[in-house]
Parts: sequence; structure tokens; C-alpha cells
Amino acid sequence: MSVIQNHPLLHRSVEDLPVSESFRMDFLKAGLETISEALAFNGDTLIAEKQFSYHTITELIKLLDQEGLAKLFKD
Repeated sequence: MSVIQNHPLLHRSVEDLPVSESFRMDFLKAGLETISEALAFNGDTLIAEKQFSYHTITELIKLLDQEGLAKLFKD
């Protein structure tokens, strides 16, 4: 596992992250607890199958970008 994949942000519970309530709810409804779990899917899958809102996708990308991790997100 690379240093980037070991980044603490990826493995913290979304309950403990500085994110919006709608972000948390989208994750919990999808059965995902960490950002690392969400990154197993591409954006289209998160929207179509996991029912993430576009707001949550945008917030996820911004959160990753703040930590230099945006390249982990699969469009």
C-alpha cells in the first residue's frame, strides 16, 4: 500500500470528518463508512448505484484535493 493510500483521511469514519450532513447521509445510505471504501467505485457508479448526489461527489473531490489526493478519484 502506498503512502497516499495510507493517508489517514481515507480511513477515518465519515462520522469524524468535517463534511456536510448530506455527505454523511449519502455515505451511510450506500453502506460506506470511509472515503477509501468510496474510492473503490468511479463517479458514475457512486451516482447511479450508490445514489450519491452531485453535491456529495463535488464535496468528496474538494476534500481529496485539499489533501493532495484528488488523483485517487476515478471519474
